[in-house]
Amino acid sequence: MGRILRRPRNAKSIVLDIISLASSQARVFVLVMALVVLAIVPTTGLVYCPFKSINKHMLPVLFNDNCPDDGVFKDCCPSCGLTRGFSSVLHGHLHQAYEYNVLVFVVFGLVLALIYLNSAKVVREHKRTGRWY
Repeated sequence: MGRILRRPRNAKSIVLDIISLASSQARVFVLVMALVVLAIVPTTGLVYCPFKSINKHMLPVLFNDNCPDDGVFKDCCPSCGLTRGFSSVLHGHLHQAYEYNVLVFVVFGLVLALIYLNSAKVVREHKRTGRWY
């Protein structure tokens, strides 16, 4: 059984819930907002982003202080290009998205599945309790 969601009492607890992704509502909000931002910002504008790959800084933790493209995946890091690939998919440039990262369609499908599953959980909880958050 999933844990029972309790109603946050104030804005601080809502912000902490969103940052921690602790609830289905928070996960839906963050994923949808990320897709909205990527749909608004032109893909060429992402070149000026201060970080090229968010995951490139997290993956070395899993690979003993080495980036996966340093040996495990050769020159094809699994996370490099996903942000630009997502942006390209949302702008309808599928060939360009594939060139950025071949995994973009798999990961994009997983993100859509996560949004759907968490949205269904939110609706079920709303039907049970009558509250959205």
